[in-house]
Amino acid sequence: MPYTRRVASTHVIGRLCFLIAVAAAAGTSAAAAATPAVPIFTQHRIAATVPSLAYAPARLPIGWRYERWTHNGALRIFFVNKAGREMVFVAARFSGDCSAGMEKSFQLDGVKVWWSRTAGGQQAWRCVNGRRLVAATALAPERLADVGLGRVAASGHRIR
Repeated sequence: MPYTRRVASTHVIGRLCFLIAVAAAAGTSAAAAATPAVPIFTQHRIAATVPSLAYAPARLPIGWRYERWTHNGALRIFFVNKAGREMVFVAARFSGDCSAGMEKSFQLDGVKVWWSRTAGGQQAWRCVNGRRLVAATALAPERLADVGLGRVAASGHRIR
């Protein structure tokens, strides 16, 4: 009888530890997912300053973080990685053929995104409500995947 109790309690303790580990992992990923690419305070400032161009990406590649923003005719939000490389998200007024100049297109999260390589790097973009949302970087596609940059453009959303 004592052996049976020990096995049962070991099983219960093992199961409890497993459940705690799962809960902790879920909490960590939920907290990471809840952290916006652009801080909420900054989003409010952008919306108050340039309401007609108030767009920001919801997703960034791993290792990238918000740095700063500017506006003069277009909204530019800058991100950096640990190596100090830069990516910019641009929201600007646009009319015309959104696919002009594209080399590839992607369907990401239900959104059509176009991509091209430039002399200075690469860019991905989409058009929404008379605005062109562009994610651009000097990094070559071998250093930052074209689809990764496309996800940044696809995740561009209106700030309210």
